[in-house]
Amino acid sequence: MKKLGTIAFWLVIGLVGVPVFGILISLVLSSFTDIGGPNNRPIDTSEIKQSEPASTQPPAELVAALSWTSDYTSVEKDRIKDGMRGKVVQWTMPVWNVSKDGDENYVVQTDSSAGVGAFCRVASDDPEQSFVKDLKAGQFVTCKGIVDGYTLGNVNISPAVLLVRP
Repeated sequence: MKKLGTIAFWLVIGLVGVPVFGILISLVLSSFTDIGGPNNRPIDTSEIKQSEPASTQPPAELVAALSWTSDYTSVEKDRIKDGMRGKVVQWTMPVWNVSKDGDENYVVQTDSSAGVGAFCRVASDDPEQSFVKDLKAGQFVTCKGIVDGYTLGNVNISPAVLLVRP
């Protein structure tokens, strides 16, 4: 009888608890993610390279809005973030990590020591960007691209190009 109770307990945990926990985790994570569009679209960087940036460093207001200890309300944060979305920025920041976005693109994650971190999505098939795979943590790069959204207090810049070779 005791064994039947143990089996029933783990069956309930497995069939009800795990899916409920998964749903709760996805809801929590979705509240930290604000992506402007799908990240699987092809990267066209020709216009970005020629565009004048709206910002050459992360604006103080955006840095404050993305801070975990921000004094801004949710409505104010949304207004500030929406004000930057779709604009071309050109920020120089230290590299934190370089990863692949599937097989098509590199994602250069920058350190937040500039006040805010960024995820710069760079085309892996662009010969001018071939140095991306050799970047090291701590090296400074200039990421120029379009603000696409926000993830966990970081700015998503996609599509992007890296202008300064380390």
